[in-house]
This record gives sequence, C-alpha cells and structure tokens, in this order.
Amino acid sequence: MSKKKHKPTFNEMLADLKKSTSKIPEGESKECNIDAAIQKEIPAVQVPKIEEKNNPSNQLFRWVFLPEVLRDRNDEFGFGKYKKNGHQFLNEIEVKIYTKYADKTWGDISTLPHCGPYGKKSLSRNQKRKLHCSFKKYFSDENIQKEIQEQLFHISLSYSHRLFGFCYNSIFYIVLNDENHKFDSL
Repeated sequence: MSKKKHKPTFNEMLADLKKSTSKIPEGESKECNIDAAIQKEIPAVQVPKIEEKNNPSNQLFRWVFLPEVLRDRNDEFGFGKYKKNGHQFLNEIEVKIYTKYADKTWGDISTLPHCGPYGKKSLSRNQKRKLHCSFKKYFSDENIQKEIQEQLFHISLSYSHRLFGFCYNSIFYIVLNDENHKFDSL
C-alpha cells in the first residue's frame, strides 16, 4: 500500500517557506519574515469610513415629483396650468434638472448659486402658508412640517425659474414651482 499524500496545512506551508533557499540580497537577514513579505505584496486598501458614505452631502442628487402637488392651491407658483396634465410639467423640467444636476451630490448643489438650503432667516406668513399647504400632502405630523419648513431647499432651472422643496432621505421633493421668482416677495 502506498501512502496517500495529504494536503499540507497552513502551518506546514509556513514551515516550508521558512526552509526555502531563495536568494536573499546582501545585507538583509537570512531569516524569512513572512509578515513583511505579505505586506510588501499586498498594498493597503483605503476603505472609506461609513460615516462619509452615508453623509447626505455625499449622496447624489435625486428628485421626486408627486402628483398630489398638482391638486395644491399654489396656482401662482406654476402648478395651475398643469392640473390636467402633470406630464407637461415633467417634460418641461426633466431635461433641465438632468443636465444641471445629474452628476452632482447634495454638497455640490449647496455650493451652486441660487441652489441649496433656502437662505432666508425666517419665512413670511404667506410663504409659510403656501408651504404648509404643500407639506400637508406629504406629512400629516405638524412637527415634521415645521422641521421641513426650517430645511427648505431650492434649485435653479434658469435665472428666474426655481423649484422649491424639501430633502428627505437624500431625495428632493418638489412642492413649489416658482417660474417667475415670486416666492421671495411673498
């Protein structure tokens, strides 16, 4: 009977490596340092921190338009003419949003002119009323509505055309279509 060769264990392979007679450059130790050899062959990999990846500023800009907004009373903010045809509104804004913001993160957008968090310190009563009407469509909790009003965002489609909304889970929810830059004067 012949003896079957068994697969060498990890420790046996390490022992064989230490016994190997490879050429060692002059001036280096004749002892085999496995850990050093492994570190030289395998480069260190930089793994991003989870916090960086999940930071909303690092998330790509995404947006949503929900049909409930078309039932809103914000006719002076551009939704009145779209009540019968929401697809017309999407056709008008979709290409503009895509070409301006498709490859941008929320952090990028916040640095662009006329984009990002709405910079006004406090909203007027009329502005709050318009927003409150829209937010009711999405959230019934008044505390959440108040929190959203404090975190109002806007993006620019052109010099005078802006979309207002709020960011929730890194998604921009459109609630106002300010085609003539009127929201500031409410």
